Parts: sequence; structure tokens; C-alpha cells
Amino acid sequence: MAPRAAMALAEADLVIAESEAGARAALAVAGRLVAALGGKPRRLGHEPSITVCGEAEAASAAPRLAAAIAAGRTGKAVLISDAGTPAVSDPGCHVVRECLDAGVAVSPVPGPSAVVAALSASGEGSFEGFAFWGWVPQRRARKLGWFQQLRGEHRPVVVLDSPRRVAESLVAAAEALSPPGAERRVVVCRELTKRHEQVLPFPSVAAAAQWAAQAPVKGEVTLVFGALPRAAEASEAPASSERERCEAVTLEDWQEAAAVLRSKGVDPAEAMAALPTPLRPAGMSRGELLAAMAEHATR
Repeated sequence: MAPRAAMALAEADLVIAESEAGARAALAVAGRLVAALGGKPRRLGHEPSITVCGEAEAASAAPRLAAAIAAGRTGKAVLISDAGTPAVSDPGCHVVRECLDAGVAVSPVPGPSAVVAALSASGEGSFEGFAFWGWVPQRRARKLGWFQQLRGEHRPVVVLDSPRRVAESLVAAAEALSPPGAERRVVVCRELTKRHEQVLPFPSVAAAAQWAAQAPVKGEVTLVFGALPRAAEASEAPASSERERCEAVTLEDWQEAAAVLRSKGVDPAEAMAALPTPLRPAGMSRGELLAAMAEHATR
């Protein structure tokens, strides 16, 4: 826990938490840290009240909490989560939004972040940015579709996963990206900023999946999928560009082209047949396009 976070908890009148047990553990750690730093202990007999506002309670409880805070009935309120940063893939965003809408001054208290820590330790940070996708879906069917989206993301991607599910997630990622996505570099980070911290780089998603299958993974996991290799990025660009050109072709474009072809004595239907993949306006069959071109020629 960062010293600033410990001081905020030591001075809190209300702690809005993901769970009561998590709040009491955080308050105990904060108290010890403040004492070690020589700070003022909490006032004698003063203990902050704890309000649980997890994901299940957030939608209904957030407006009530924000109104109480805005009216000054709570004193100094501190929002925490059991682990990680509130409102970043953790409960809290409803409370923050309601407080902002109510005119309450919201002050962030930075602390250890698995996302930024994993990115900095992965060697994948770049000036081109990165993407954070949050938690990997729990169900295998959803994992496959979710990881297939990596094909279109050229930047590094950071995700969070449970140690119980990470092996299955990496297998799904390798399946969704193969080939050639299985060659995309991945760094597995576990227990970041803690005693048993590990940062394990793998040359491919498949290699990481093999490692995770060998023994149970312990501790919270952060995965960093490396930036798309330049060769793969270049190979996908022409296809994407071609699709964009196809989508840009309209019926009017074809009618104008047909008029030019007829003026040169060329049958538009024969010219269309000679194309390996006719560029037709979206939703039009070859027959419908020919009919529309013929109708335009008779006007």
C-alpha cells in the first residue's frame, strides 16, 4: 500500500468498500504503515464506518452514497477495492460517476497498478500506445471470440485473468490466433509488486499455454500480448485496404464505368466476368447489378 493511500484511510470517516473483510484488512495495514512513517494515529475511539458497495450493490447504492457525501453527512469518504484500483476492472465506477454528477470533488490516490507494472516489465511499451481489455471472459465459448479480436489490434494488449482459468485462456488464445497469431509474443506476470512476483516472457502464445498446463498457476495473473509483428501487420493491411476499396464502390461508379466501356465498344457484362472478384455495391448480386446498368443505359 502506498503511503498516501494509508494516510487517506487513516483520516477517513467513511470507507466505501468492495467487501467488509477487505476494508478491515486495508485499514489494519494502513494503521501500521502510518505508525511506521511517524504519522498521527487515528483519533482515540474513532473508527470509520464501512459501507459495502460491490458490483451487485453499486447501481442502487451509488446515488444514495453520492447524495450523502455531497450533503456533508458522511465526513471524509474513501473508496477502495479488495485489490487493484477502484473503477478500473474493479467496482467503483458507479460511485465515482454519481459523485462527479453531484458536484463532489473526486481526488485519485495513485498506487500500484498491475496494468502499468506489467506493461513496463514486459518490454512491450511503446510510443504507439497500448490497449487494456480488462478481465478475460470466464466461459470458453466467449474466450475464443474475445481473443480473435487480437488479430485486428496491432498494439500491445494487457488483460487480467484468474490463476484457475489462465491455462484455459492461453489455450483459447493460441487457438483463436493460430496461424500466424500463435507467434505473437506474450509475457505472463503474476503477483506483481508482491513477494512472489514473477515476469515470464514467452516467444508465442502456444509456448505460454504449454507452460501454464504443466503446473497450477498461483496468484493473480496479468498477461501482456506483444505488439503485432510488422510482417503480420503488413500482410493484413492489403486485405483490409482491399475490403475498404470494395465497400467504397457504388452503383453510380459502375454505371459511369459501363458508359465508358460501351463508348469504346466493350460489353460491360463481359468486362465484369473477366474480373476475378467483381466489385459490387453491398447487397447487390451480379444479376441485379447488370440489370441496373442496362436500365441506366436506356435512359
